[in-house]
Amino acid sequence: MNTAKKLALCLLPLLPLAVTPACIGTAPPSFVKTINTDWTTMPLKAGVTPDQAWVKALDIIMTSYEMEMINKDAAYARSAWTYTVTNSGGFRGQYRTRVMFRLSPAKDALLLKVEAQSGGEGRWISGYDANILNNIKQDISAIIGR
Repeated sequence: MNTAKKLALCLLPLLPLAVTPACIGTAPPSFVKTINTDWTTMPLKAGVTPDQAWVKALDIIMTSYEMEMINKDAAYARSAWTYTVTNSGGFRGQYRTRVMFRLSPAKDALLLKVEAQSGGEGRWISGYDANILNNIKQDISAIIGR
């Protein structure tokens, strides 16, 4: 057996140690690991009806997400999971997000939740994405919130 093959066989068991999170894909810095993602409350400003808030929130979220479930009677909507795409346009299946919103029981506020998962199939770690939550909250609040 030549030296290169011997060296390769000796180093093979160390290969898992050389695969860093950067090699397999990691969550962005905005990922916050948590078991329970809370709803963010956005009170409706005067003059905005619950129906207007519902439609505007749906319009805003649909610009970036494909909707998986829309139930107007229950005042609830949820997007499908959206997987991260790299700057070069490649698919990265180790990080995904989805958005949910609903009207409060009193119909005086919109409740928003952004879930995120990192890790990949069979090893998802749950949390939320603070940047996405803040961006969507700002967009919706600018139109319907106080």
